[in-house]
Amino acid sequence: MKKESKKQIMVLMIVIIFFGSTFAYVILSTFREEEKHNEIPTSYILNYKLDENIEMQLISKGFTSVQYFYKIPNYTIMSYLDKIPEEFKIVIGDKEQIQTYVQKINYSYNNTDSYIAIKSLVNKIEIADENITENNIYEALCKTVISPPGECGLLFINQSLGG
Repeated sequence: MKKESKKQIMVLMIVIIFFGSTFAYVILSTFREEEKHNEIPTSYILNYKLDENIEMQLISKGFTSVQYFYKIPNYTIMSYLDKIPEEFKIVIGDKEQIQTYVQKINYSYNNTDSYIAIKSLVNKIEIADENITENNIYEALCKTVISPPGECGLLFINQSLGG
């Protein structure tokens, strides 16, 4: 084979590889499922688990993460969880600010019972399946959010008085 023919074949191979990789990238990026779990969410109620890095970023900004891991959903609890961002919002100046993200995570593939994990810069609390009640969630949030509402203080005073 002539030296010039070898050069032409090499150039042709490089061009094919270049355009092939570009074409493959375009095709794969078109069909790839959008990674919504790796973005900061615009909603405070989520039906998926946030990426760990995003969750830690939100916690470092003062948010509290509430994760409800379930196999069989408890709709009473799910309804209560929907109210948490509004119930635990804070007032800064003349603006109200949400301080909690709720993640409802169906993990029926796992053998573990349902549980709730609440995390913030202040505390980390888990509530086991048999203890998941609105009162226990509220109490755990009072101990975990950065800025608990005034009702939390009343709850703790009432508990200390034996009520």
